[in-house]
Amino acid sequence: MEKGRRFIVVSYDVSDDGARHKVAQTLEKFGKRVQYSVFECIVTERGLLELQSIIEPLINPSHDSIRYYTLCPRCRNEIRVFGVGEVTGSEDFHVV
Repeated sequence: MEKGRRFIVVSYDVSDDGARHKVAQTLEKFGKRVQYSVFECIVTERGLLELQSIIEPLINPSHDSIRYYTLCPRCRNEIRVFGVGEVTGSEDFHVV
C-alpha cells in the first residue's frame, strides 16, 4: 500500500432507507462493499475526512451509527475470511 494511505473498515446501521442508500452509494466511491453494511476502503487522511464530511450529515446520530476501524498493516494481514470474498487490495481503488 502506498505511503500515506490507510486501510479502514466502515460499517453502518442507518434506519432511514433514503439515507442508508446515500451512505452506501458514497461508500462505493471510496471502497469495496464486503458485506451488506460493511465496506473496506483504502484512503488518505484527506480522503477519510472527505468521506466523513459527506456521510455523517446523512444520518441521525440519536439512533443511527457509522463506525470507522483503521487497521494497521500487521492487523490487516491477520484478517481471515471464511466463505465468499477476499480482503480488499489496493490495486482496485483510486483516492477520491
